[in-house]
Amino acid sequence: MIEFRTLEDQSVAQLTEIFNYAFSDYVIKFHLTEEVLAQKIQAENMSLKHSVGAFDGNKLVGFILQGLDTISGNKTAYNAGTGVIPEYRGQKIPQQMYHFILSLLKSEGYVYHQLEVIKGNEKAIKSYQNTGFSISRTFDCYKGVITTQPFNPIEVCDLTQPDWKLLETFTDVLPSWQNSAAAIQRASNSHIIAGAYADSQLIGFGVMDPATGRIKQFGVKKDYRRKGAGTALFHFLHSKSKTGSVNFINYDQEDQQAPIFFKKIGLEKTIEQYEMKMTYT
Repeated sequence: MIEFRTLEDQSVAQLTEIFNYAFSDYVIKFHLTEEVLAQKIQAENMSLKHSVGAFDGNKLVGFILQGLDTISGNKTAYNAGTGVIPEYRGQKIPQQMYHFILSLLKSEGYVYHQLEVIKGNEKAIKSYQNTGFSISRTFDCYKGVITTQPFNPIEVCDLTQPDWKLLETFTDVLPSWQNSAAAIQRASNSHIIAGAYADSQLIGFGVMDPATGRIKQFGVKKDYRRKGAGTALFHFLHSKSKTGSVNFINYDQEDQQAPIFFKKIGLEKTIEQYEMKMTYT
């Protein structure tokens, strides 16, 4: 019989093992190390006391990892990863895990819940909709090698003391949970933050995790767009990537100029994801 418990007694090693097993046949192939999962837990502000596992006896067979934050004054939970190992699928375990954990979150004053799911994964989308989620945004994901050389003499260097309120004015879209300024700051030692300058004025920025080549945010001041700052920033970040390439997960489709720019510098679109949200009642 499947039982449901929170995950505070599970080690990072145990969580890494089941995470990789649950995602071993996922549409996107990836494999986490304990170090990467520990960094993810830190950056996404996961609370294992608010995360839930499905257990068959003492065997962990499913999980929902939860991040917590307060956004615009509202306590918000984030599904940072849901998985069920292959031999236990088809038993509506994710829905049961949500039923178990939602009462705890509601009792502690959480108002919103959000997650991302791959567009086209109709089974998961329907499951989340049945739980109470609805689609709020659509994200694009990109990867590739930056082939375009900077064409203007724009200086790019490390930005050691970023003014996040200023940087927010350089962007047109709200970043996803794992790409937010709060997530970056929680794992600041794992990120490179680059600044682009013209006439000694900061005109753009980019943030990347060099271990994975994953770019988290970028932006250019409106008056300096289409003048080479974005290309210079991505070229600089690519040179710092330890994977030989870069990727950008969950960039809001609302920015209709971004796909043109990403294609121009050598990035290819891989998948689309939905952001889904639920309001507790």
